[in-house]
Amino acid sequence: MVIGTAQSGLILWQGGKWKSLTANNGLLSNTVKGIAQWQGKCYLATDNGLAVLNNDGTIDNRLNQLLDLPSKEINGICVEDKDKYPGYRLKNSRLWIYGHQWLGYFYLNDSNYKLTLFRKEISFGKAKETYTLLPDYRGGLYISNLYDIFYFNYKTRTWESLQVINGLISDAAYSMFIDFEKNIWIACARGLSKNIQPNVQ
Repeated sequence: MVIGTAQSGLILWQGGKWKSLTANNGLLSNTVKGIAQWQGKCYLATDNGLAVLNNDGTIDNRLNQLLDLPSKEINGICVEDKDKYPGYRLKNSRLWIYGHQWLGYFYLNDSNYKLTLFRKEISFGKAKETYTLLPDYRGGLYISNLYDIFYFNYKTRTWESLQVINGLISDAAYSMFIDFEKNIWIACARGLSKNIQPNVQ
């Protein structure tokens, strides 16, 4: 079990006991904004870059230099798994990362990281906020926090702000989830919204 915190780094359950990982022992920052499990490792979004937690509990920060991201701060992270749904056409599983006014994904190909960035298309979101990312496995990505919900269609490179007028019970999201039938569930203080379809074509 791995728990990210707002100010106290990472808390790891390993070998039958809790272990704390902070900036004092290799973590890029004590602010962990998201965690994604991918290819047997945990990828950590922090406000000072992207860190990788290895199986042995060590931290690897080299990915920041390899990817050369537009900014250090990573506000959200998630995995789009090519094998999650039968018939879903995606050549490689990929890791989505979101920074202030930029979005991107990368995948591993022949031991090399291949990065795709969307910068001009992304003009939403606030700096220093924490965002939840969720692929819909239809060519789009939901991006949300406690104040806003956005949908980005990465095929057409267009985005939409989702609000109560779209059928949501609130403009905010505490958490998002996609089930085995590709239903989208959005949780907030007022309850649950299900299958809110964006208007992006």
